[in-house]
Amino acid sequence: MLNKLNNRNPRIKEKKKQENKTLAVFIVRDNNLKIIPQLSEMAEIPEEIIIEILPKLPVKSLLRFKCVSKSWRSLISSKHMVKAHLKESTENKTFPHHSIVSATWGPSTCAVKSCPLYALLTERTALASPLINHPTARIIGESNISASCNGLICIMIGPYRFSLWNPATRESKDLPHFLTGVERSLFTYVRRYGFAFAEINGDYKVFALFHVHDVTCKFFIVGKVYSLNSDSWGGTMTYSNGSPSFDDTFHKLGTFASGKPHWISDKISDKNGTMSEWKIVYFDFNSETTGVVEKPSCVEKDSYNIRNLRLGVVDECLCLFCVGTNRFDIWVRNKYGAEDSWGRFLNVSYASIYCNPLLRISSLNPSLLTLLLVLPNGEVLFAYVSKFLIYNREDNRFRECCIYDFGNAYQAGVYVESLASLNST
Repeated sequence: MLNKLNNRNPRIKEKKKQENKTLAVFIVRDNNLKIIPQLSEMAEIPEEIIIEILPKLPVKSLLRFKCVSKSWRSLISSKHMVKAHLKESTENKTFPHHSIVSATWGPSTCAVKSCPLYALLTERTALASPLINHPTARIIGESNISASCNGLICIMIGPYRFSLWNPATRESKDLPHFLTGVERSLFTYVRRYGFAFAEINGDYKVFALFHVHDVTCKFFIVGKVYSLNSDSWGGTMTYSNGSPSFDDTFHKLGTFASGKPHWISDKISDKNGTMSEWKIVYFDFNSETTGVVEKPSCVEKDSYNIRNLRLGVVDECLCLFCVGTNRFDIWVRNKYGAEDSWGRFLNVSYASIYCNPLLRISSLNPSLLTLLLVLPNGEVLFAYVSKFLIYNREDNRFRECCIYDFGNAYQAGVYVESLASLNST
């Protein structure tokens, strides 16, 4: 009865109407979302302001906001929002959406650990946490999760299976078997692979190069490209002796720089493993062709251990890690496509590491040192075995930063969360 009387009262009815219209205002402060209720009506918040705020939020919050309305769901799922959020996350130098990710393997399980990058850089001891719903949890055996592009990770599971995974949205996708059309009894192993985003058609692609042999046991190299847009592997490409992709390689996973995966390949000339020739090769996903990058002339002149050459990335540019007798250098290709545009980025003496007792490193193996990131202040973040080291270029010194319960840092990589979907690009 009281409800009926209230509904007949014009003042009470108008008050309820106003309360139902009152919504929340979203405030972003220090990358944390704060909701202040009963401050404004949604109609008073211009759409351009909403579009400006949403890309600054974590993926977890944006996934929840898809339930607000159909229009919000459509907006957050749009290609424009995916690109805007990725751009905001990548360019924010406080690294609120960056993580250090790595995998560790047990007798029958695989655990993927993650730690926020800002926590590693700002806290005395950061804490690692497990990532769930990852494809490697379904298999027994080693996998590689280092191939990351725009928030998607390409995982090689076992000898010949691939999966794509977005840790932020928890989406994953098993790729079709890439040996379709090839007799599997002739297949041996994946020789190398790469993962990248092809700008020309807005498609995520995987390149796999593998060994097969004929009935006479003669080996040859076969390559295929997977397209996420078509969810299929393309035609088979056969590489003969002398092609850029035929020679041996140090690492299966390509180093992604300037839109292409790169590898160091070599030819072994004698039983002692002496390298007679080495090259930096790449695969272009836009044209689906291979090529060779000009080597830095300085490497041939200096007394480096050529066998320990490694590739990396410095500010999206390809870099070459060179090990010497008393030091290691990092050379960066400053302008892709220009002749001999390599410049020295770092020159680090081993003494700068050994003289710091806090690092507890008495014998350094530079081949286990992985460059992860160049920080805004010019310092360089490395992973080394189970440690993380930050190198100060001005005083030529290292300091250690710790992640508790992280596991093996050697396989670690930097991951940037995104809204990229595996259902469509």
